[in-house]
Amino acid sequence: MPNKNSNMNKSCEDIKSNFLDKKIDKDIPNDSKEYLTVPKSSNKKNNNYITSEFYIKKNEVNKDIRIINSYEANKRDSDTFIFKDNFKNENEIKNCEILIEAESIKFNYFYKFEIEGTFSIRYTLPDNIKNLCFLFYGCKNIKTLDFSNFNIKNIENMSNMFRSCSSLTNLVLSNINTESTINMHRMFFGCTSLTNLDLSNFNTKNVTDMGEMFYNCSSLTNLKLTNFNTQNVKNMVSMFYNCSSLTNLILTNFSTPNVKKMNKMFYNCSSLKNLNLLNFNTQNVTDMSEMFYNCSSLKNLNLSNFNTQNVKSLKSMFYNCSSLVFVDLSNFITKNVDDMNNIFDNCSSLKKSGIICYDKELYHKFNN
Repeated sequence: MPNKNSNMNKSCEDIKSNFLDKKIDKDIPNDSKEYLTVPKSSNKKNNNYITSEFYIKKNEVNKDIRIINSYEANKRDSDTFIFKDNFKNENEIKNCEILIEAESIKFNYFYKFEIEGTFSIRYTLPDNIKNLCFLFYGCKNIKTLDFSNFNIKNIENMSNMFRSCSSLTNLVLSNINTESTINMHRMFFGCTSLTNLDLSNFNTKNVTDMGEMFYNCSSLTNLKLTNFNTQNVKNMVSMFYNCSSLTNLILTNFSTPNVKKMNKMFYNCSSLKNLNLLNFNTQNVTDMSEMFYNCSSLKNLNLSNFNTQNVKSLKSMFYNCSSLVFVDLSNFITKNVDDMNNIFDNCSSLKKSGIICYDKELYHKFNN
């Protein structure tokens, strides 16, 4: 039986040989090796580039694959890379160098690949770019992204940056500069294939929005946020929503004096066994509804530091925390709460001896 990989490699070499004899022109595929090739250094002085690895399926061969999203194109239409309001005009986009399999290509919004397989693509961005929102939104083919050679300062917006990159398994952000970033809303939303994410180098002192930041990162087992500064964050709604594979989450460095919304923050973190929130400052929080909804593996929860004087909703806060045997709510005051419905529903392991609570109305809800 013939070796499939051998045939693939042979066809790749034939394409490469034919390509090198020609001048680069639009829609002519470059060196199309089956596996990722590290791109050669650019001749340009600007060395701020991003490298990605993506897969071309059999039914996508010899078809137009959008490699840059135009202003007119639907934001879900891109396969490998998206520009959405990241540049002032098309001339700025054209100044970005694009390499596919280490060979520079003529600027084009589309590219045709002659064979099925895994390809590398590199984009060199201008130093003055400030907006990276929606940059890779919906790039369903991307498998890896490497920002090791990307150190552009003054980036203010990273919201939705990797949203719905559902095939992304490897993301290297060790060199990215976030010191000026204000918005990280939905940054990793829907990265359902990511298992490890190290953000210990992130400088988040100016970030105000982390809402839905890791929403539905359902395969994530390791998340490192040890240096996160959350002093100025106002929104943490659904921040870890459906991170259902996380077993441990260290947030002891989190300070939250300006956060107003924490509803659904740990919604369906069903594998989470430990959670230390003793550094949380909740004096300005107005919504804690469904905050620990279906955290079914949590056994102990110390919220003795929680200030609930401005909270309006505690609805379903501990719904289906079925393994919970101890919870400290000793500082809870519910005089301004409008909704406490279902707050302890399905907390089947929690007994009277396992709850510390001095608020009569709240304790009454537990008993009923």
